[in-house]
Amino acid sequence: MLLRWINSSLRQAGWVPLGFFLFHVAVSKGFGAYLILPWLDIPMHFLGGVAIGYFFRASLRNPAAADVLGELTPFAQKLLLIAAVAATTAVWEFAEWTTDSFGLTQSQLGLEDTLLDMLLGIGGGLCIVIEFRHGSA
Repeated sequence: MLLRWINSSLRQAGWVPLGFFLFHVAVSKGFGAYLILPWLDIPMHFLGGVAIGYFFRASLRNPAAADVLGELTPFAQKLLLIAAVAATTAVWEFAEWTTDSFGLTQSQLGLEDTLLDMLLGIGGGLCIVIEFRHGSA
């Protein structure tokens, strides 16, 4: 049941965060846009939160979700959605810290930058939570 849910969720909406990640890599590494426009990091983290929020929203709406999670109230769905987005932003920032620690990247500019990145990602996810309408497409 779990694998069916994961597989169908990835096929249904996995393209959104994957596409946004590839866009991020192209903009930051391919074009070096962050070196020219450092403020671009702000909308990228916000939109990353929107993309991952979209994925988790689609996953919760997936019919296979009820087999794994049971019937969730609309409030529980929203709470789970924002928790998943927040967890994803934390994992992302830990990944940046790890690659920075090994000298592979120079992504993090300090604690304030990291916390702002997390706030922006969670804020993007909150936009999906606010838009989330139980049962609507």
